[in-house]
Amino acid sequence: MFKIAFIGAGNMTNEHLKVFFKIKNVFLSGIYSRTRSKSELLLEKYGINEVYNSIEDLYHNTLADLVIISVPELSTKEVCEIAFKFPWICLIEKPVGYNLINSIEINALAEKYLTTAYVALNRRHYSSTRKLQEDLKLNNEIRTVHVFDQENPKVALDGGTPKLVVDNWMYANSIHIIDYFTLFCRGSLISVENINKWIPGILDGIVYNQMAKEKDSPFQ
Repeated sequence: MFKIAFIGAGNMTNEHLKVFFKIKNVFLSGIYSRTRSKSELLLEKYGINEVYNSIEDLYHNTLADLVIISVPELSTKEVCEIAFKFPWICLIEKPVGYNLINSIEINALAEKYLTTAYVALNRRHYSSTRKLQEDLKLNNEIRTVHVFDQENPKVALDGGTPKLVVDNWMYANSIHIIDYFTLFCRGSLISVENINKWIPGILDGIVYNQMAKEKDSPFQ
């Protein structure tokens, strides 16, 4: 029996539970989150064995093989620093860090504690992604990869995303796009160049012009 524990009780944890709940020989051994009532709702919904009051209690009482970490971006480092101390495998919801510096710090913690950790980059497993990889497998011609991404910070702010995360939105919410370069480009990274400077309110049109006028806007 493979034992799985969960840290966090939000929407992403619910999505993971939908899948693990249906897999044979998987035991949903425990859950911890800062909001105990949310954990208790998931316990009732999916038959999780127990709700615990700390990450330490979660590990010592479950001895889980795998822990799913699905917490807000600004809490990821703090949670990982505790979870990495225990010898379970860690699967961490993206982004692992709200910006590059934060991600490097989390990676350093994983190296410090010799943690086996993975990032939940689910788009790698989309049928469209896998089909394209299969189609390209035998193609040795010159390859040009054009990835287009457009984010709307105002929508994120209106939806309750913390300002610090929105200030780093092009990193925090574009991690899947970045990952596609690792999937479809060949060889090793040579360099990264900023060809077109991003100027909020000018390159991005009316939405950002309006944001620049609003109180607490990251683009003032």
